[in-house]
Amino acid sequence: MLDAYLMPGRDGLIIRHKQKGSLALAAELADVHVISAGDGTGEHPTQAVLDTKTIRDRLSELEETHVVFFGDIERGRTIHSTATLLATMGVKRMTFVAPHEEMRMREPYMFDNLRLAGVEVAETDELAGVAPDADVIYSVRTQYEFMLDPDYWRGKLTGKALITPDDMKDSEALIMHPLPEDQEDRNIDPALRRDPRCIVKEQAAWGEWTRMALLALQAGKSAMRTAELSGMKPDKPPLASV
Repeated sequence: MLDAYLMPGRDGLIIRHKQKGSLALAAELADVHVISAGDGTGEHPTQAVLDTKTIRDRLSELEETHVVFFGDIERGRTIHSTATLLATMGVKRMTFVAPHEEMRMREPYMFDNLRLAGVEVAETDELAGVAPDADVIYSVRTQYEFMLDPDYWRGKLTGKALITPDDMKDSEALIMHPLPEDQEDRNIDPALRRDPRCIVKEQAAWGEWTRMALLALQAGKSAMRTAELSGMKPDKPPLASV
């Protein structure tokens, strides 16, 4: 019904849905543009764009970058999209740290696809062992809302996916997180929040510009023109390309 009220080539839909695969179905059915804002435990492509922009600004040689993903690998949709885009952009080494068996990736398709793209993929359950060799540590919250018994698993998993100063004592890696954090089960120790290695605020700030650029592309306008129409005066130009 929404699609019927909109004009193809001009209008579009931004959809977030709890069911994995729902956005692909919407895009197939709609005549207008469809932008995914996340589909359950599946994908979150706009987050991947801002994550990749953040990493590329800090580490220009992506081919030499070791990215460590930490937390709920199975359900972390931002991991699924960001790992895929980073592989496309040239990252050749990724480690996936699931601190509990329940957080491990059950379906191997993502790892298989990464390996086909030339990525060296490793899995482990210990962050401290890989942190010293990492360039980026990308943490995600535990996705209790997608578990069959959230209260049970909250009791079992709280505190498991936490980056501590001890984990980082021999590491120069940048710390990232797509937000929000679970206030009852935090992922970054408070002692690390003002650490210069923690770039979560910078990461979040790029979300506005990358998503503005995506909207502009859909509307056939430049990102700068979109900023002007919004009355915004950025300190630096918005994203031109990723």
